[in-house]
Amino acid sequence: MKKGLAALAIFALTAVSCGGEETVELTTSERLAVNVVEDVEYVRDHRTGICFAVYTGYRRAAISSIPCEQVPADLLVETGGE
Repeated sequence: MKKGLAALAIFALTAVSCGGEETVELTTSERLAVNVVEDVEYVRDHRTGICFAVYTGYRRAAISSIPCEQVPADLLVETGGE
């Protein structure tokens, strides 16, 4: 049992430390999901302080309120105000 675990550990370390960069082929659904996530904009309404995730893609649109503290400051756009 211990030899099997040791062999597994050595294999895992070798696989992790190989240093080569692997290319991963994505399915059509995975590519679509990546595109949607990259097209989401995060907006804070200056009047209410509520934050929204907004997606406007090809013939589609969606909006959802989200916790402002979950959005990195460099991704958050403040709506116009005074």
